[in-house]
Amino acid sequence: MSIDEAKRFGQQPVDILTFADKNKINLEKTGETRDAKEEVSLNNNPSPVLMNKPYKYDEIEQIITVDRLLNTEGYDINQVQEIKPETYGLKPEDVEKTYIGKVRNNFLVDVKNSTLDYKEKEHFNLKDGDKVIYSVASNRTSAFNVPVLIPETPYKGAVLNSISDFIEKKILTPLAEKNKDWNLKFDTVRWDLKYYQAVPLADRNSQAELVIRKALTPIKLEMVARKYLTGTTDTSISHRYFVDGERKFDDITLPENMNLHDELSKTILTPTTKDKDDRNLSNDEAIEELKRLAEGNEELSLAIDKVGGADKLYAKMKEITIKSLNAIDDHYKHRGLVFPDLKLEFGVDKNGDLYLMDEKGSPDNLRIWNKESLKAAQEENKRTQDAARATTPQNNIVKFDPKKLAQVELSYDKDYLRKKVNSSKEFGLWKKTPAKDDQKSVLEQIEGNKNHIHDGGFKAYKPSTLEFFPLKKVAEYANMLLYINSFMTGRSFRVGASK
Repeated sequence: MSIDEAKRFGQQPVDILTFADKNKINLEKTGETRDAKEEVSLNNNPSPVLMNKPYKYDEIEQIITVDRLLNTEGYDINQVQEIKPETYGLKPEDVEKTYIGKVRNNFLVDVKNSTLDYKEKEHFNLKDGDKVIYSVASNRTSAFNVPVLIPETPYKGAVLNSISDFIEKKILTPLAEKNKDWNLKFDTVRWDLKYYQAVPLADRNSQAELVIRKALTPIKLEMVARKYLTGTTDTSISHRYFVDGERKFDDITLPENMNLHDELSKTILTPTTKDKDDRNLSNDEAIEELKRLAEGNEELSLAIDKVGGADKLYAKMKEITIKSLNAIDDHYKHRGLVFPDLKLEFGVDKNGDLYLMDEKGSPDNLRIWNKESLKAAQEENKRTQDAARATTPQNNIVKFDPKKLAQVELSYDKDYLRKKVNSSKEFGLWKKTPAKDDQKSVLEQIEGNKNHIHDGGFKAYKPSTLEFFPLKKVAEYANMLLYINSFMTGRSFRVGASK
């Protein structure tokens, strides 16, 4: 991209994430000589990424820095990202329903009031009266179950959309085409690569954050495929194995004396209800739950009838989820990435057709591990757990707390930020913030919560000079997201230069 091309975007020369000599990621200005460089192409058929394994964070050139966050004109770290329908060409009065979540803001509109052109409407068989969702991926922090006192992460929303788009179009769509008996459709109507352009840091509402999706009736079952004995929550497969003593999962029985993060003999499905508190289900229970959900639900009832019963619809959803995880994992395995599990969302339309909906895989809903880091954790857990079992009387089952065993330290997902926070002795800012404080600046929130901060973390900071943990970690997290996007998709993410 030349300087002239950059100016056509209305920007100054931009920084581009590129791959140099297969060993280092470089940050360079557009317009500079790059005869010795090889840049990953930015088109619908990206050239292969040059590196053959993911590198550690400290080997990544830092595109987003604390200095840049503080000194970019028009960018205020204390400002709350405002996601308004007008930004995306909608009139507020035409929005029929608004949903604001941790990750996304969704605006429901009638097709006649959308910005879709006639070709898009024709291709997706959308008519006036049909509904679409303008889904905007925010830059909000979503790594925790409570609001956190951390500034937003620049470019996060655009990166989530890019990776999800790549997985959908390059991995899952070809998979669905090979399995024509699935009759599977995708809800994405528009996410255009052309919007993936030079976006200035101060622009918190780029078009790359928007995905237009077909509005569907969701099937409220959590379909989670798993390849590894992992997880730390009370509903995770590892907690059920090591603490609750369960051995039967899906259609396999796990052997005794497995260790945390061990690979399973086959990919399995562990469905749950989709409630405030998810409840684990067996396959038979999931089928009964599907029947219950269909009561009074015309679209879901039609989908069940079309395939010949709830058991057959569930079997199809299960097969799709398991094969999708295997396909994603296989696609990146030779590149040094491991995908231990995958959650997919299903929905149906008014004709009873089955869809994959929402994100199809991104660092926000998919764990992405470094293979070498996984191996190190497996070896440590084998030593720890085997030693504990060796000193336990025969026939006694040893219970382990998964949280106290070795974790996969190098991950390229939202767990990265969570681990940085939890492992930092200095950081104590992730206490729940009252709703009335949501619009307060980061510094005001810190000041107001200083009496509730654990580990004496507040004393370590000088808020007046902004020398505190969040900015440094947010910058690291932003760089990691830019890096893993380029690594997984082969798309250069073009970051607008500071003004």
